[in-house]
Amino acid sequence: MDLLNSALRLAPRATLRAALAALRPLSQIAALRAFRAIPDDLRYPLPGYVIFEPTLRCDLDCDFCFQRGMHRSGDELSLEQIDELLQRLAPQRLKLIGGELLVRDDALRLIKLAAQHSNSLTITSNGNRLDDPTAKLLSGLANLQRLSLSVTQRQRLDALAPHTRGIARRTPIMAQALVRPQSVESIARACAKLPGMGIRTLLLMLEMWSTPEQVEQSLATLAGRFGAFERGMLHVRTLDRAPYSLAELESALERIGHAARRSGMVTLLEPRYGASRVQRLHEAQEPPAAKVVCSYLIEPALRVDPAGELIFCEHIRLPLGNLLEHDPRQLFNSEPMVNLRRLLLDGDFLPICRRCCKLVHLR
Repeated sequence: MDLLNSALRLAPRATLRAALAALRPLSQIAALRAFRAIPDDLRYPLPGYVIFEPTLRCDLDCDFCFQRGMHRSGDELSLEQIDELLQRLAPQRLKLIGGELLVRDDALRLIKLAAQHSNSLTITSNGNRLDDPTAKLLSGLANLQRLSLSVTQRQRLDALAPHTRGIARRTPIMAQALVRPQSVESIARACAKLPGMGIRTLLLMLEMWSTPEQVEQSLATLAGRFGAFERGMLHVRTLDRAPYSLAELESALERIGHAARRSGMVTLLEPRYGASRVQRLHEAQEPPAAKVVCSYLIEPALRVDPAGELIFCEHIRLPLGNLLEHDPRQLFNSEPMVNLRRLLLDGDFLPICRRCCKLVHLR
C-alpha cells in the first residue's frame, strides 16, 4: 500500500491511471518477494504496521456488513490507555478503522494522539460525521497519508463535498464501495459526484460471506487447533445461498467500471486476487496452491481490537493477549499466532477465507 499511497499523492491527474497500471506488476513482484522471505519458523520481527480499532460501534446498520449485530458498546480503551498502547508499539504506520471511528466522543483528540505516535497515518470512515472541525483537523495533519471513505446509499455526498475538497488539497482520498447488483445505480451516481469532491480513485470490494456449513467447518478446524473457539470470535456474514449470480456480479462490475471511466475515475479491485478470478471468489473455490496467500503473511501487521487485545485479523478474532499487559513481541509470535499462520500458509485456507478481501494473487 506504500506504493499505492505514493501514486495517489504524486501522480498528476492525467497520468494517475497509467501510474496505477504500472504499479500492478510491481505490486505482484513485491508480494512474491515478501512471500519468499516468510521466516521458516513463521516467527516475525515485531511489525511497524499497526491496525487499531478504537471502537466497533457504528452509526449505520448496513445489511451487508460482516460486523452487523456486533456494533455494540463494549470495552474500549481510554485516551490515556491508547497513548500508553501506542508508546509501547511505536508504529511507523498506523491505520485507524472501525466500526466507525467518529462515533467516539473523543474522536478528534484520538486522531491527534494517533498522528503524534506515527510517521504515517491512514483513516477509514463512512463519512457520516465528517464536519467542519473534523475536516479542519484532517486537513492540517502532515502525516495523514490517506483517508478512505465508504460510499453507501445513506450518504449525502453533496454535504460532504466542502469538507473533502479541503482535505484532498493535502491528502489523497479514496472512495470505497461494495459491489452488489442492487447498489450499481447508487455507486454510478456517486462516480459522477466524487471527482467534484476531490476524489479520483474508487476501490471496489467484492462481498465477503459464507454459508452456515462453511462457518461450521471453519469453527471445527479452529476448535481442533485452539480448543474452545466461540462463534463470536468469527466476524463473518452468513447466508444460506449466494445473494446474486455470477453473471449479475460480473454485470455490476462492468457497469460500475463504465460509470467510473466516464467520470474520469480510476477503479481498483479488492481482493488483489484479480478481476479475472471473480468466478473462483464468487463460488469460494479452493485457491490454487502456492498461488494465493493471505496478505497478513506477506505484510505483517499488529491488529488491535478496541480493548487492546491482539487478534489475527478482522474476521478471525481469537484473543491472543492484551498488548498493555504483555510483551507485544511475545504475543505476536505466540504459539496460537504461529499456528494460525501455518494453517493459512499451508494452502489449507479456512472455508470462510476463500472470499476474503485480503487474498493476494502471487502469479
